[in-house]
Amino acid sequence: MNYPFRNFFKNPRKLGVFFLSCALFSLFLLTAWPGAAFSKKGGPERSYFMPRWSEIILEGSRPLTRFLVRVRLSKAQGICPYPLSEMKIPFLTCPIESPDVLLISAETVTMSLLLPQEKYEHFVWFRPDTGEALQRLRWKKSGKEWLKLYRWEEDAVKRLSIRPKNEKEKEEGPSNWSKRYISLYPLSQSTSSEGEAALSEPLVLLYLASRAGMSRATSPEKVVLFGKKGIHEVVLRFKKRKRMKINYIERVDGQEKTKREKAQVFVYTISSRQPETGHIHRERFSLLGLQQDIEIYVDVKRGMVVRIEGENDLVGKVDLRLVSATLRKD
Repeated sequence: MNYPFRNFFKNPRKLGVFFLSCALFSLFLLTAWPGAAFSKKGGPERSYFMPRWSEIILEGSRPLTRFLVRVRLSKAQGICPYPLSEMKIPFLTCPIESPDVLLISAETVTMSLLLPQEKYEHFVWFRPDTGEALQRLRWKKSGKEWLKLYRWEEDAVKRLSIRPKNEKEKEEGPSNWSKRYISLYPLSQSTSSEGEAALSEPLVLLYLASRAGMSRATSPEKVVLFGKKGIHEVVLRFKKRKRMKINYIERVDGQEKTKREKAQVFVYTISSRQPETGHIHRERFSLLGLQQDIEIYVDVKRGMVVRIEGENDLVGKVDLRLVSATLRKD
């Protein structure tokens, strides 16, 4: 039988030209075709996971109490949120110019007929490949207001607290607050930048859960976090998969539509403990005001948090459900 390609493969010169052409074509695909190198990560310039959502809003309620949480995620490069944009404090780097740092923020509002309204805003700059936090800002925007700026250093977390000296300063806004003091929280060797584990922050768990759900991960992920003043060893653990009804407003490129569908979700639990050795500040673990029995539900199709459950020390069980999401274009 006569095979048409028999003589072609016997000719070394023709064979070399063939393989060289294949190599050049592959190189073209990786450089000229957008997204070919990292098709799920938005182009060859980024090598880390970036979920489609840029903002999610969750709501929950208890008798006489309502909870509202807005979470935003973006590149940190070129962004300096208010009030840092007006304060020009050298304690934090703002904006960060590295393209490999993300900024996650959460605004939480608690409205009650029995207690005064509470409002907080929380910003965390972190490395998405390791989950390592670099710096954060916590802002109490109700009652006795304050700003707390944190900087992760080699062997400690340094905090700068800023408060208004009087009512006049409070009304003028954070850029005019003059009461300031610095605190230092030493780290053990295993959690310093030279130790075994990168030191993260509780809010980054929402990013890690999104990443785990999108990849349908079922193996536990261990994370070391710095809370308000102390270290926490946390495990993000897969619990189950289920079909769940979701109902929310979806915004893409300025267009808005109501989504009602059954989504496949992965449920992850959060367990935490504090190290028993070393000079560790003892405190309760907290994520968005939830202290225990925390579960995060992730829509695996979009890598998006659609529900967060947990126990709050004051009001008991809280069930936060997605009501709005802003997505990036594919």
